[in-house]
Amino acid sequence: MSDLWPVEIPRRSCGPGCDGKVPHDIHPDAYCAVGVDWDWHPKLSGCETWCRENVRMRRAAKMKQPEGYTYLCMEDFLLDRAQLWTPAALPRPVRMGPIKACFFNAHKLAKRHPRTYRYVEGLAYCGFFPMHHAWVVDAQGRVIDNTWRERGTEYFGCVFDLSVALPALDDWTHRHPVFKWPRLDTNV
Repeated sequence: MSDLWPVEIPRRSCGPGCDGKVPHDIHPDAYCAVGVDWDWHPKLSGCETWCRENVRMRRAAKMKQPEGYTYLCMEDFLLDRAQLWTPAALPRPVRMGPIKACFFNAHKLAKRHPRTYRYVEGLAYCGFFPMHHAWVVDAQGRVIDNTWRERGTEYFGCVFDLSVALPALDDWTHRHPVFKWPRLDTNV
């Protein structure tokens, strides 16, 4: 046991490139440390797979769903209600907003042009893993992201009415009211 890790983590080779010496909680195959194998599904998007695996890990860890809540977490909510959106270039009249202010930027754009854009919140890829993010979509379902300078490669989210407190999926000040909404998919 090292000074860095208070608990000895079982180590095994996870496949090509893994020598079994890296603690699994920082290795890309961290799931095997808790007995859950990583299952990258070829027919699902990266964000959908991320959500599915996150929910599966929480259930494997026996995390309890709070009383009165329909969804276990943001990823559970997204799996039930989100869809993939098509990334698009920023249209000419739209200006970039401040960096790290996606919820504000998307809300402001949707509020200024309610007939043109709808506010969407969910997960988006722009790097190694999906991030909680907000953007707007036009009538054709194209993503207008006026926050990230480099367009994301994948956007997975759901439309929210502007009357919902934002950020809708991380509204801890109001105890995540959207997680109490009824499920759309009753087969879960």
